[in-house]
Amino acid sequence: MSSANQTPDKKSTIKENKEPPKDRIEEKTITLADESTYTGRLVNGKRDGKGICIWPDGSKYEGEWKNDAYNGQGVFGTLQGLSMEGNWVNNKLNGKGKFSSGNGEVIEGDFVDGLPHGKGKQTMMDGRTYEGDFVKGVKEGNGIVTWPDGKRYEGEFKNDDFNGFGTLHSKGKSKYTGQFKDGKKHGEGVYTWKDGRAYKGPFENGKQHGIGIYETKSAKRKGKWEHGKRVAWISEES
Repeated sequence: MSSANQTPDKKSTIKENKEPPKDRIEEKTITLADESTYTGRLVNGKRDGKGICIWPDGSKYEGEWKNDAYNGQGVFGTLQGLSMEGNWVNNKLNGKGKFSSGNGEVIEGDFVDGLPHGKGKQTMMDGRTYEGDFVKGVKEGNGIVTWPDGKRYEGEFKNDDFNGFGTLHSKGKSKYTGQFKDGKKHGEGVYTWKDGRAYKGPFENGKQHGIGIYETKSAKRKGKWEHGKRVAWISEES
């Protein structure tokens, strides 16, 4: 039989036409297993795009979603006044954000996995403000704390407190410059009164303790201090 009369193999001539399934995109309101109500964009049954979710206790998230989680710009808030806004990654603030407790505390700045991390500014319930470095939610690095009455600390932080070298200005214009430990003057430092007098020497638990120098405008004297009290003069220096 001639090859021209042979029937071609149909399997070799038919091209497969397998296109990926198209996403099912909807705009609707649904109720979830936790009794929250979501209104917004759904992609293949998952929250994806812009939408609002409201929980039975009144909590609400409004913003961008991806794969059923907060992803993108959005705001979460409660009826008690707590709010978190900024950029979200898988339900946690990541990037620039703002946290408000609802009772006066506000933190603005960099967030990683829901915690302040990087540069930020915190307003505390008592009116103090902190501006500086955060590490995993605590003050750590360099920063400045300012009190409503004008008192001011500028220096190093660790474990959410003054630790390391810094300067503390009081509202009466006296100041201390030196070492701190757990929020107290501790180590070598200089305390200067507003009238110009000064103590230079060691501190322990916030008080002069050890051999130090007491200075006035006209003289210097070496002495010994214990727990903030001078117990003896050692010598007089010109």
